[in-house]
Amino acid sequence: MLANAAIRVFSSNCLFFYACLREQATASYNEARVSEKEATIKLQQATTKRETSEKQATTKLQSSENKRESSDNQARTSEKQATIKLQSSDKYVYSIAWANDQLRIAIEFLKEGAKSEGFWLWNQRLGVVILIKTELEFRGFKWQVARIDNWIHRLQPRKADLDRERERRAH
Repeated sequence: MLANAAIRVFSSNCLFFYACLREQATASYNEARVSEKEATIKLQQATTKRETSEKQATTKLQSSENKRESSDNQARTSEKQATIKLQSSDKYVYSIAWANDQLRIAIEFLKEGAKSEGFWLWNQRLGVVILIKTELEFRGFKWQVARIDNWIHRLQPRKADLDRERERRAH
């Protein structure tokens, strides 16, 4: 009988131990479910934040594009207004005063090109001056064209200058 009593005590201890283990397992399972729910909530919050920031970025991009378009439209409008003013002020455009201004610009451009070192820069500036000269010639301003030719001849690089530049590049 003592053995039966010991077996009963042992069985009840085992049942108690099993019940404790079961409670711990259930608690662990519940904690895992809670942490899973928390992780899901955090993931949803992060997704919401990301979507919100994407919407804000899209909104900012659209507003910057709208600003750029409006500034482009303003530039086009001011360009059209300048063209209208230019057409309405035919007294200046293609007048002797205009031709003299073009001559002044060409001479200053040539002088700056002659001061700078480098044949390449001179050629660039000479190209622009030749465009101005061609426009003046087309409009019939022969005196200004002759003055531009004089300044080109006066300021063009000499053979000695070109030789010095080649030597400098070689070293």
